[in-house]
Amino acid sequence: MKKLLGFGVLVGIFISLGCSCPPPKKHKDALLLNLEIAECVFIGDVIAVDSLNHRFTVRVTESLDGGDAEGNIYEGSYGDCNHRILKKEKWIFYGGYSGSDYFSPIGCGISRPYNSPKSTAISELLILPPPPDTYEQVDFSKYLDSCNIVQDQLAHKLLMEELHYLRTLRDF
Repeated sequence: MKKLLGFGVLVGIFISLGCSCPPPKKHKDALLLNLEIAECVFIGDVIAVDSLNHRFTVRVTESLDGGDAEGNIYEGSYGDCNHRILKKEKWIFYGGYSGSDYFSPIGCGISRPYNSPKSTAISELLILPPPPDTYEQVDFSKYLDSCNIVQDQLAHKLLMEELHYLRTLRDF
């Protein structure tokens, strides 16, 4: 167990060395910054993934800024400062275009999988439930499960609030 934990810490350190993106303290701050930088904001289905070359293909399912037509298909890539796109799934993207059909998410941005929004690096999501009164009572696997549940619920709530805000801006 100690070896596995140590390996996880090392992997985290190496991944973090590839990019120096401090997580914003508030989701709202990250949202406003991404809106300021983004050329486009949309929900899309990732329909192809080449994780070896950090490339993907995405089909727009909903434009959140009114700039993309539903059904548009873009080739894209991500770098060290983006979330890894490893499988075909629905995402919310903040990014821009290089050429007419080439898309890149904002580095250090809040693009993330729609159905697992906890993957965004917002420090609000790092809140843990209070620990038990004594460590003798601790079943750490149950404690970690409760931490994940709290984080998942908060991440989902933030995503729903974000989508409501974006749709309100778009439809205004």
